[in-house]
Amino acid sequence: SLVGIEEQQGDVMVSSMGLPYPSPASVSASIPVTMGDAGRASLRVYDLSGRIVAELIDSEMAPGDHDLVWDLTGADGRGVPSGIYTIRFEANGYAASRNLVVVR
Repeated sequence: SLVGIEEQQGDVMVSSMGLPYPSPASVSASIPVTMGDAGRASLRVYDLSGRIVAELIDSEMAPGDHDLVWDLTGADGRGVPSGIYTIRFEANGYAASRNLVVVR
């Protein structure tokens, strides 16, 4: 589940997604994203079988830089097991995926 969003000021005008950190993660992971313009954004976490493990955001976001924090829990509220997870960010026609290693 989404723990928090930290908004940062920036002049970047294109949507993008940075590398999740730390990786490997054991307690939580931050996912840096940039919204070029205000709009709907989604960030989902998938396991290696392609199943959605968690949906961190699916709503309107303001333009600028944001750090989305995942507490490494699934939709059921329980901690996800060790493994490799794919984090997918979509916003304003932009889409990107990054891998994150979780170690318990």
